[in-house]
Amino acid sequence: MPHVCSYEAAGEHGEVISNILFFPEEREIAKYHWSIFSTKPPKTLDIRTYRQSILRPDGKPFTEAENPFQLSRAWADSLLGMLVVMLLHLPD
Repeated sequence: MPHVCSYEAAGEHGEVISNILFFPEEREIAKYHWSIFSTKPPKTLDIRTYRQSILRPDGKPFTEAENPFQLSRAWADSLLGMLVVMLLHLPD
């Protein structure tokens, strides 16, 4: 799907929407750390912002595939398209 535009979503007063509301204070990171993947707590918080993308519809629905090859090709193309959109939004 062709990319039209992307932007960071903003709240009612123009503030960027992020996951910071769910984090403890920086000094309390170790207290809330779960040792599932790493025994050492992170040094900084992983703050993320909410970003929206507008894409233009293009192509045909999966239900119109005429054979398994077309369906698998459509799935592969859609996954590659999603990867491209995600790469467009990597921080600088």
